Amino acid sequence: MAASLLANIEKGKTIGVVAEVDGKVVGNSEVTRGTGSQSHVGFLGVGVAREYRDLGIGTRMLKTLTEESRRIGLRLLVLDVYATNARARHVYKKLGFREAGTMPNMACTKNGYVSVIRMFLELD
Repeated sequence: MAASLLANIEKGKTIGVVAEVDGKVVGNSEVTRGTGSQSHVGFLGVGVAREYRDLGIGTRMLKTLTEESRRIGLRLLVLDVYATNARARHVYKKLGFREAGTMPNMACTKNGYVSVIRMFLELD
């Protein structure tokens, strides 16, 4: 998995951003370019360690990914978020992402089924 991620970064297919605090990785995020008719779309994923949330780390990584996505010519960023993750949804909306729709019971978690919301950001 790590080898394929590094290969995609080297080929320009993926942008990766890592957050460190005192030499410890506390956050990881990436945008992966779509292929074919979706080569202008970046699919985004972000995660921050629980004890480092609400410190602006995720927001900073997202801003960096957005800037880099524009720089390489992406036109649209897309992400999926659990409907129950109000904190992440708030951050995404604050940065300009809009909801496209909800897929009911799409994810099965330890707490049962959760709906997933697709969000997007159009880049200038």
